[in-house]
Amino acid sequence: MNSYNTRKAVDKEPMDLSQIISNFFKALKKLWIIMVVAIIACGFIGHHNYSAGYSPNYETKATFSITAAQYDGREDRSYTNNTQLASILGVSFNYLINNEVFYEVIKKDLNIDYMPSTITISAVPDTNILSIVTAGPNPQMNYKVAQSVMKNYGSVAEFVIGDTKLEVLEEPVVAEEPTNPYSPWKQTIIYAFIGLLIGIVPSIIYGFFVRTIRNREDVE
Repeated sequence: MNSYNTRKAVDKEPMDLSQIISNFFKALKKLWIIMVVAIIACGFIGHHNYSAGYSPNYETKATFSITAAQYDGREDRSYTNNTQLASILGVSFNYLINNEVFYEVIKKDLNIDYMPSTITISAVPDTNILSIVTAGPNPQMNYKVAQSVMKNYGSVAEFVIGDTKLEVLEEPVVAEEPTNPYSPWKQTIIYAFIGLLIGIVPSIIYGFFVRTIRNREDVE
């Protein structure tokens, strides 16, 4: 009966911060293995998820200048300068090259049945220079697609704007390094930290909610 009353009295008294901290570290000494296992397990999950979802992305870039054919008096082919021409082509090419019709031209040229790369064409501001960027997981195919675009651009350019002259300033090359290098450590560390938080939860619960009799005064 006395023991029951003692436990009841202890339960009624609020714990101070020092007791909570003391209980927490006592529990941590006993339950540290749970924390370690949680850190390792969550770190492994983070590493695995990154590796499973990782896809390298390579880019191949080609740069060329556009020069309009000599003005022949026809209003539909007149431009104030080659800078205006490049600006118009930069917008038009993206619409005309990134469509199924031109994709079929590229696929036929490369003898493939799928489009392996994305194509982006942009004009360098205030110049008559255009750049082509092909991107995808296969650097060799990016290079071949860039070559095919430059080879077959004439039919698109003539359809849009008439005869033009292309001068290559930067030849496309096969990319050696991806734009998103394989680096699983950041995600692994984040997941390991989550595991740490999960692993100390039992010790926190013990620290806040488990009351212990520390000395004779608690009994009396």
